[in-house]
Amino acid sequence: MHVQALPVAASLAYGHTARRGQGILSILLQLQTRRDELKARRESLFNKYLQNPAETQLALEIKALDDQVAECVQQLGRKTQGSNEQ
Repeated sequence: MHVQALPVAASLAYGHTARRGQGILSILLQLQTRRDELKARRESLFNKYLQNPAETQLALEIKALDDQVAECVQQLGRKTQGSNEQ
């Protein structure tokens, strides 16, 4: 993959890097980190839920985390697909 150097003004949109590819990688790493953090929180809540399944509030929180994880996965897919097309 060839990455073209961008002018300074254009590089500001990509995390102050001179290469657009590095900006995309930074975004991908942020999304992966966020996904991993959400999954860890979800797992912790799920273990609490297994010990006390009557706590419906935990189930709602787990569902919200599942939705956020799915959103991260979709964004990762779009960013990965978009960066492969360039």
